[in-house]
Amino acid sequence: MTKSAWCYTLLLGGIAILGRVLLFPILPHPTPQVHDEFSYLLAANTFASGKLSSDPHPHFRFFETFHVLSRPRYMSKYPPGQAIVLAIGIALGHPHNGVILSFGLFVITTVWMLRSIVPLNWALFGGVWALLTFNVHSYWLESYWGGFVAAIGGNLVLGSLLYGFHHHRRAMRWWFVAGTLILAVTRPFEGLALETATIAAFLIWRRFANRSDFEKTVRQWFAPAFVSVIVVAATLGAYNWLTLGSPSHMPYAEYEKQYGVVPVFWPLPLREELRFDDPTVERFYREWSIDVYHQTRDHHALLLLPFQLLRIVLVGVLSVFGLSSTMIFAAIFCRRNTMIRVLGAALVGTSLFITLEVWIYPHYLAPLVSLLIALGVVSLHQIWAEIAAAQRVPYVLWITVMLAMGSPVYHSVRFVLEASREGTAHGTPPFEIRYRDDSREEIQRTLEKMGGRHVVFIRYSSSHNMHDEWVYNSPDIDKQPVIWARDRGEENVELQTYYAGRTFWVIEPDMASPQRQLMPVAESTQ
Repeated sequence: MTKSAWCYTLLLGGIAILGRVLLFPILPHPTPQVHDEFSYLLAANTFASGKLSSDPHPHFRFFETFHVLSRPRYMSKYPPGQAIVLAIGIALGHPHNGVILSFGLFVITTVWMLRSIVPLNWALFGGVWALLTFNVHSYWLESYWGGFVAAIGGNLVLGSLLYGFHHHRRAMRWWFVAGTLILAVTRPFEGLALETATIAAFLIWRRFANRSDFEKTVRQWFAPAFVSVIVVAATLGAYNWLTLGSPSHMPYAEYEKQYGVVPVFWPLPLREELRFDDPTVERFYREWSIDVYHQTRDHHALLLLPFQLLRIVLVGVLSVFGLSSTMIFAAIFCRRNTMIRVLGAALVGTSLFITLEVWIYPHYLAPLVSLLIALGVVSLHQIWAEIAAAQRVPYVLWITVMLAMGSPVYHSVRFVLEASREGTAHGTPPFEIRYRDDSREEIQRTLEKMGGRHVVFIRYSSSHNMHDEWVYNSPDIDKQPVIWARDRGEENVELQTYYAGRTFWVIEPDMASPQRQLMPVAESTQ
């Protein structure tokens, strides 16, 4: 890319970041509310404190929570990539600042990737499309769940392959290593699926396009691929060793060993022999998770693959891109374009791998976004060129683009107005995003204003909504002014003895207000 192209690209990325910052008076930092978000935030705060994990608490059963290992180390189960970005945000004042920064980098790498296959104006068009599609109405930007970091990895991998295979630019091949590492520390399985399918598609294309050059191409890509394997193995091995004591022992695998009734991949059987110490945790894994497993698996063998592919289309394309997904589906009418064939084959191959998963969410499919955006932009560019060659006015194409680009603008405006009015808003996909304090945060602030040091026992009812969790703590539980713990009945005396000198409270989140209030422990037992 030329210097002027980089200026335009960086400007667009800056607009993405600055645009969200300017909305702070209306849309402050979002409030985390999903289990996964708190797990990522625990890891981010751990990293920000200069540690990779924490010692297990001697009374860890009181602090057991979702997607967090309590033993042998106290840490998030997830790979460290998203948490590293959130930790950078903490250094900048708030973890959400890291999400905003990753949004800008995602837009920049999108333009960089597209510039390898389309002119600059079309690459910038793709960058604007990405900016609008994943703006404030997207939970990728307005939560701590992730998406952008893995999408950046996908952009780097696809871009390096496009520059290397399409333009024979050797220097760009080393971005493949960076992209591979990012995918490995964010969405390792989906990233591996993307790389396997995309490399296979490009090699098959090169094999048939220029057989005499095929062996030379394989030799040129051997070094980046080999270095990628070494870098990923060294990085993840070091992280695993420094946290769980073994290079091959992943925190995610340890968590699945302790809690994984439902396997990650539907062909594997349930592990119903697992036993749980907390009834709410048990309900989550034995009721909700098993229901999702059966909804995925309990189809006729001939219908299972089409069902999973349909889920990917609905979750990863239609629910994310909305009307603008018409630009992606336009690739069907451009099948004669060699690049569209290659990108389409890579997309189908990656999707086939992902059909093995039980859970499919938009941010799980983040590595595929590079393929989807590339397909949409190349298809439109092809159609535009054909219409121009026929010397016709592309009215239909203009209307399609205006509707497709206007849709995310409408959703962004609607989202901002709803959030500023209600304090919450529903994005696209339709996840609720909250900007005001929830009941737990209000109680936290009340106790902090009272001064002193406190322990709050959370007493759930048997019908408690298992997705509404209250027990989350920082990496150093003992130093918190307010500690949140599970109510364990007569065993609570153990924690009262351990934290002698603190004030103890009980709250029952499932009681209707005004009964949902803090009660001193002595009063709550009467």
